[in-house]
Amino acid sequence: MPPETPAIDPATLAELAADTGPSVIPGLVKIFMETAYARISRMASAIAAGNGPAVAAEAHALKSSAATFGASEVRHLCAELELTCKTSLAAEASANLDRLRLAVDAAGKELSAFLREQ
Repeated sequence: MPPETPAIDPATLAELAADTGPSVIPGLVKIFMETAYARISRMASAIAAGNGPAVAAEAHALKSSAATFGASEVRHLCAELELTCKTSLAAEASANLDRLRLAVDAAGKELSAFLREQ
């Protein structure tokens, strides 16, 4: 069985810390996590309302934030949601949103571990 891929790319996170300064990272992580969960909540509401463009817009914004932190699975799932919701609001959007929520949870755990190590 292959090793599990980390939720956060350590090299990307180290580069972010080098660019911004280590003291800035805790605040950035807090904002990222709060914003990620708020966007997921808005996506869930938009899916329930059948508003594909709103889901796509939220997914696009979260995809960009995820890339900043090296949260590749979050970025990948956001890209899938964005594409799905631009073409149609299929039932798979709900399943993708559930997978996204789990990926954000995993990213949050790894970001917290990174902060404890600093």
